[in-house]
Amino acid sequence: MAGELLRESLTQRVKELYSAEQQQARILPALAAAATAPQLRHALHTHLRETTHQARRLERIFSLLDEPIRWTRCPGVLGILEECQ
Repeated sequence: MAGELLRESLTQRVKELYSAEQQQARILPALAAAATAPQLRHALHTHLRETTHQARRLERIFSLLDEPIRWTRCPGVLGILEECQ
């Protein structure tokens, strides 16, 4: 019972993390394109590469857990991204 709850909790957190990475990956290119400062544009592109890498790592975790790759919208990240827009 406790093992099942732990696995369920872990799976839910991985879904939320994956959601955050996917949501960021969708908006970062637009933010980089809108940036007027070259250093900021570079930082956003770097962050996009890191975000993509993190998403791939989470996909491997899904595989290790033998879970389908799914994500649950993360309300906190949604709020941050809405502010960015």
